[in-house]
Amino acid sequence: KNLSEFSLPPIPSYAKYASSVPDLISIDPYNASIIVRSSLLYSSYSYDFRIEAIDSRSPSLSCSIPIRVFFGVNKFPPQLLINSTRQFIEILPSKFLYQIKAYDPDLLLSDQTNSFPPTVEYEIDSSMNIEIERYTGRIFLKDFNTTNINFTLFMKDFGQPNRFITRQTLIFDIKSNENISLTVFFIAASSIIFIVIVLSILTFIIHYCCTRPTKTLKTQKQTTWKNISPTTPDTCLIDNEY
Repeated sequence: KNLSEFSLPPIPSYAKYASSVPDLISIDPYNASIIVRSSLLYSSYSYDFRIEAIDSRSPSLSCSIPIRVFFGVNKFPPQLLINSTRQFIEILPSKFLYQIKAYDPDLLLSDQTNSFPPTVEYEIDSSMNIEIERYTGRIFLKDFNTTNINFTLFMKDFGQPNRFITRQTLIFDIKSNENISLTVFFIAASSIIFIVIVLSILTFIIHYCCTRPTKTLKTQKQTTWKNISPTTPDTCLIDNEY
């Protein structure tokens, strides 16, 4: 069956489209229209594969995109993976706040581990304090002085023939922790100073231990009047007399 509604932008004559599974799904090399060649695919809800654009020039370059073809009928709206409407979040001084994770019950969870192709599209109501990435669900904070955010999340699946939407009200209680970075800095600086002091002490001890035997030996070799035996003549004195 030819899925003529799907197509990609035209590409130059020196490039062409190709399917990662040509035996199951073939691709028109110039407009990327999809032709399903295996009737077994219609018994599954969806099927994932990749379309690759290949450059025939030298050196040959290529790129690919993931594609999901739906064969079944959409039955269930998307759901939150963690069904908690209120979150207590402690943040560092950065824009990233939280990541929403939702799934499509029509698909197996094992088929939704990759970010692309996405299974859920995220949107939020008009909010001046946060923004959300459309396909990853990552939420970023705009105003660091915000301590409480109440917003409505819209989750839309990609099922056919109709896409289902789930609306969920979420509340974020935010605790800013700007002092963490300073604390980490002081701990690191203190650790470095401590290591330097310990190394200095060890160096001094090693140097002292290495130089002490030499000094002791020199001291033992020095002749003093106290070391001269009264019964044994000193050879130096005898030599001087003669």
